[in-house]
Amino acid sequence: MAVKKIKQDGIYFALLTPALVLYIIFFVYPVIGAFYTSLFQWDGVSPKIFIGLHNFFGVLKNDRFQASWANTFFIAIFITIVQNTLALFMAILLRKTNKANIFSRTLVFIPVVISLVASTFIYQSIFDPNFGVLNFILKILGFKNISIPWLGIPYLSLTVISWIIIWQGIGITIIIYIAGLNNIPVELYESAEIDGARIKHWFWDITFPLLAPAITVNFSLILISNLKVFAVPWLLYRASPPRLSEVVSTMIVKEGF
Repeated sequence: MAVKKIKQDGIYFALLTPALVLYIIFFVYPVIGAFYTSLFQWDGVSPKIFIGLHNFFGVLKNDRFQASWANTFFIAIFITIVQNTLALFMAILLRKTNKANIFSRTLVFIPVVISLVASTFIYQSIFDPNFGVLNFILKILGFKNISIPWLGIPYLSLTVISWIIIWQGIGITIIIYIAGLNNIPVELYESAEIDGARIKHWFWDITFPLLAPAITVNFSLILISNLKVFAVPWLLYRASPPRLSEVVSTMIVKEGF
């Protein structure tokens, strides 16, 4: 029995080894190497001078770094809350499988398959302060003297960036919620109706607790993905986001290259 277990463990290790080697080469080694290099003052040519954690303390005191982190956290938290709330509401509406709901699901999922570059440029034409569609509509509605610089106002520009990302990714969030809702037994709602429970109790006492796995997955995926946001602000401002819309990833690229 012990020999058989050792043999099985050997097979598992052999199958795991190629992925483990690649992980060490392309992730662990670069991370350790980058941290080691960060402990030195070095311009890439002259000899390295060991300065310990001075670079880290310098970055933490940098106003631009602080502003970019504030922008990143605003975008990530705003998108996580708004996208999950809208997606859950729409998933409840589109839960039942019929022709109208199937068509609606297709519509909300279309942005997912559209190129992020293309959708960003579309929204750039919508929010352009001089020739944008949105300001043009406002003028048609009677706001002739209003020309809002949507991409030039702090936090309004971050909201625009967030909305583009929400529009692009909400389809996947809705599908995950619909799958979670369909796993909840219908009998629970029937029992609640017989017991005289109101609709709001159906949600808080049945739907929300049993949907916890889907909520956890969506919150985690959206938060992690948007803490690394890069493409939308970079493309929206044609590779030069101003400080009011700069995030950590765009700042790193601009500083590095």
